[in-house]
Amino acid sequence: MVDDEPDVAELIAEILEDEGHDIEIADGGLAALVALERDGYDLVISDLRMPDLDGRALWEQAEARWPGVHRLFLFLTGDTLSPLSHEFLVEGERPYLEKPITPADLRSAVAEALAGLAAES
Repeated sequence: MVDDEPDVAELIAEILEDEGHDIEIADGGLAALVALERDGYDLVISDLRMPDLDGRALWEQAEARWPGVHRLFLFLTGDTLSPLSHEFLVEGERPYLEKPITPADLRSAVAEALAGLAAES
């Protein structure tokens, strides 16, 4: 879980841990790149807008370092109306949820993303 807002990250982590998922929180894109060095992640849930390294830059840098990792990303955003975000998410076929999200929407999106990844394997 990558988000620069600790309360948001902790709430999302709590919801998903209640579903049996193991969650690690990174407080921004740079911290997430360090965490991704360790490998072993099934899914990366990332905020799109962050101050140090935004979600799109995180996605691009992660993909450049570890080809294929782009498939693991699910984005959360309150910014889908900006042209750049819209182009990245929609035209790039990136899965995303718009904030505010409900626990049910989060659970569903994560289950769908993980099922899609399992089907690719």
